[in-house]
Amino acid sequence: MAGFLGKGEVYVDRDNQGKYFKIGNTTKFAISETEAEVKERISKQTDTYGQALDRVALPKPAKITIELDEIDADNLALALRGSASDISYSGSVTSEAVTAHVGYYVELEHTGVSNVVVKDATDSVTYDEGTDYEVAASAGLLKVLSGGAIAEGDVLHVSYDYQNTGSRIAGSQATEMTGGIILEGVNMANNKECVVYVRQARLMPTSPVDFLGDDFTVVTLEGTLITPSGESEPYYVDYRS
Repeated sequence: MAGFLGKGEVYVDRDNQGKYFKIGNTTKFAISETEAEVKERISKQTDTYGQALDRVALPKPAKITIELDEIDADNLALALRGSASDISYSGSVTSEAVTAHVGYYVELEHTGVSNVVVKDATDSVTYDEGTDYEVAASAGLLKVLSGGAIAEGDVLHVSYDYQNTGSRIAGSQATEMTGGIILEGVNMANNKECVVYVRQARLMPTSPVDFLGDDFTVVTLEGTLITPSGESEPYYVDYRS
């Protein structure tokens, strides 16, 4: 006999493709079997009024709650009900035409810009960064500064290099996520392996993603465990000796 204090690694097979990825530091992995719908037949008879004549407890689907505080592209896609894809592109642009709006940022065609050169529409005047304009390079934004040599509505020719490598998360693509989950765990009270196999879960994020929070972001996923076709249970636990 021993108590239970667990640690472990959690793996998710999104969309049941047979491809698991590790979701990193998981601070909660809880399966709830506490819900049931109780039907009772209550006596209205004189001697037994108010007593239960029959009681049937109807089980409800098991629920799962996962909390994680490690944010990478795959986890962010889970939290934003979206998908993650790799992006890698670079190049150079010569004389991209941009209309100036003094005091405001305008978008360039690309992000991750560098070596920005801004000229007038005839390419005869080169403007000075910090005096006439400023650049938000990562976002690909150009701002014309008040008091500089560029006037409202001027057409500018902007030349620059650009590079963007990483992942792109497209949000709000699904109402819920379906997938398999495995917890490769250990009970630290007795060092026994405890492995939880969830063959199919339908999960929804229940916490916002605060990109400017004062503390580390925690992603909470909650959902229902589904019994796949041909199986007799939605999950099982191997508690090994």
